[in-house]
Amino acid sequence: MKIIGFDKCRVSMLVDLLEIGTRDGLYFPGAATLLQSKFNFISIPQPASQANPKEVLCFEHGFFNYEGRDINIRAFEIYPHGLVAQAADSNAAEIFLDEFSAFATAELGQVAEGLIGRKFFASSLMVQFDKEANGFLSANEKIIALFSNHLKATYGLEQKAELSRISMRPDPDKLNARVGSLLTEFTLERRINAPYEDQKFYSTAPLRTDDHIAFLQKIEKLALN
Repeated sequence: MKIIGFDKCRVSMLVDLLEIGTRDGLYFPGAATLLQSKFNFISIPQPASQANPKEVLCFEHGFFNYEGRDINIRAFEIYPHGLVAQAADSNAAEIFLDEFSAFATAELGQVAEGLIGRKFFASSLMVQFDKEANGFLSANEKIIALFSNHLKATYGLEQKAELSRISMRPDPDKLNARVGSLLTEFTLERRINAPYEDQKFYSTAPLRTDDHIAFLQKIEKLALN
């Protein structure tokens, strides 16, 4: 399997902002300027007001140096009940959230312990498999053949059906409401406008980027067995 490209990753941290505020409150313009200076955000949000209330504050396109490595952050969103960092991979997003927690404690007077919340992951990337992807559905070849026969009978198509997309997730009705809303599906679908024989797929998963890649590698091995 070859990684063609990394699309995006989102790391969400469940945090109740009311639990980490101080008695003195927070002067938003000054805090936003400090955050922009620390992480070099190009775009910062305007503060909410009674006339223009906001559920989310979004900082966009930032970067910072971490242990000799440039970390790029596409967006940092602050919600009443959580923080969301978007980057090319989950490692960068997690590093940012850790750095933000330390920054908020040192510069904004927030409580570090309150900024440590449960994390949820969503990563997307494009891969190219070495083997024929229909092997993933080897246990369901009869279903593929049955569908192909229906297509032939209905449209006269001689070309058999092939794997186009698979997806899976736990039943959201059996999950905590907040967990169910944040836990994304695992999907694996063929790249749009790419011939099937190229074996190029776009995949999303509620996993760290490295775990996502490892999972896809294991899927590919299943096709060889």
